[in-house]
Amino acid sequence: MSFYRPVVVNCQSCSVKVSQFYFYRRVRRERRAFYFDFFSERSGIKVANRIPSLFIQDSWRLSEKVHINAGLRWDGQFWVGSDGKVAQKISDQFQPRIGFIYQPGQPGTQKIYASFGRFYQELSTYPVFSYAAEYALRFWYYDHDPRTDPSGGYGFEIINAIQPEIKGLKGQYYDEYSLGYERLLFNNFKLGIGGVYRKLREGLENAFHPDTGEAVFGNPGRGKLIAFPRMKRQYAALEVTLEKMAAKNFSFLASYVFSRNYGNYMGLFNSDFNYPFPNSNGSFDRLETLMNGTGLLPNDRTHVFKFSGFYRFHFGLTAGTWIIWQSGTPLNEFGGSTIGPPSFIFLRQRGTAGRTPSIFDLNLRLTYDLARLTQTKWQPRLIADIFHIGSQRKPVNFEQVHYFNQDPGGNQINPNPIYGRATHYHPPMSMRLGIEVNY
Repeated sequence: MSFYRPVVVNCQSCSVKVSQFYFYRRVRRERRAFYFDFFSERSGIKVANRIPSLFIQDSWRLSEKVHINAGLRWDGQFWVGSDGKVAQKISDQFQPRIGFIYQPGQPGTQKIYASFGRFYQELSTYPVFSYAAEYALRFWYYDHDPRTDPSGGYGFEIINAIQPEIKGLKGQYYDEYSLGYERLLFNNFKLGIGGVYRKLREGLENAFHPDTGEAVFGNPGRGKLIAFPRMKRQYAALEVTLEKMAAKNFSFLASYVFSRNYGNYMGLFNSDFNYPFPNSNGSFDRLETLMNGTGLLPNDRTHVFKFSGFYRFHFGLTAGTWIIWQSGTPLNEFGGSTIGPPSFIFLRQRGTAGRTPSIFDLNLRLTYDLARLTQTKWQPRLIADIFHIGSQRKPVNFEQVHYFNQDPGGNQINPNPIYGRATHYHPPMSMRLGIEVNY
C-alpha cells in the first residue's frame, strides 16, 4: 500500500509548497515504512520556466500527385530561480519538420506518405526547483510510522543553493520517422500499413557524481555526467489498419500493432517504482542502478489488436463496441543497492524476468434515440455503457523487488516475501446508465 503528498512543483510558474512524502510497503502482516521528510527554511519559494517559441511552415503542391509540407520550430527555455534571475538557459532548440505525400494511380485511391520531425520537451518546474532554488531538504528514514512515534530513524540533509549555469546544456528531445501506404478497397474500405520509429536523442536528469557524491543535473554522458551512459529510449512499430468508411448504418476501424520499446530510460514518469518527478525521477541517480538496466522497457507490448465500430438499427437503437487484446509487459527482478531503499539494482537484464499475462478487454455502448417518440426540438437519448465484459481479473503488474538490502560483501539480504505476487489487476465488469439531451 502506498500513498503520498508530493512536492507541488509541476507548473510553468508557481510557488513551491514543500510538504511531506510517505511511502509504505506492506509485507503480509508486517509493515515496512520509509518516511521522507521534506522541509525548507524558506516559504513561498518561486521558480519559473519561460518558454518563448517561434514557428514557420509552408506547403508545396508540386503536382496533382505530390505534396510537401515543411516547417521549422524554435523553442527557448529560461529557468528563473528563486532570486528572480535567469539561472539557466537553453537556446538552441531548433526543430525541423517535413512531410511528403505521393498519390500513385488515380488520385484519391492510394497514398504513400513519409515524415520526419524533431520534438523538444518542455521542462516542468520540478527540476528547475531542484537546480535554481535556495532551500534545505531533509531525507529521514524510519522503520515505523513516525506520525505515532517520531523517535529513531536516520538520514541526511541537503542544503541547496542556486547552481552556476551549466555551459552547453542540451534540451531533451527525440526524433520521429514515419512511412506508410494507404489504399481504397471496393469503395467502402481503406487498408493501411505504416511504420514509425522514435528515438530519444538527448535527455536531462539529475544524478549523484560517482566520485564526489555531488548532486548534479545535466545530460547523462556529457559534462559532469560523462561517467553515466547516454539516455536511450527507442520505439519501433509496424501498424496494419482496415477501416470501413463512414456509412449510414455500419462502420468500423480495426488495427494490429507489432512494436518494440527498448532502452535504459522509461520516460518522464519512472514506472519501475512510480516516481512522478519528471527529469528527476531516480532513473539515473547512481551508476549501480543502471547496471543491467538496458532492455525492454515497462510499457513494451509486442502485439496489440484493436477494434471499434457501431451498427445503427432502423428503430433508433445504436450498438457500439470497443475491443482490445494486448500482450503482456516485461518484468524485472530488483535487489538491494549499496545505500538501501528506495534505490534498487537490476539482478538480471532489464525486462528478462518474464511478462505479465495478455489482456482481453471488451466494452459495449447502447444508445436509444428518444426523439423518435417525443417529436420535439429536444433530442434526448438513453445511454448504457458496459465496461470490461467478462473480465477475468488477470494481474497487470507484480511485485518485482526481490531483496531490500545487500551486505558489505555485496550479497543480497532481506528478501521480500511478496516478491512475484500480483499487485494490480484488470478492472472488474461495470455498467453506467445515463441520459443525454441535445437541443
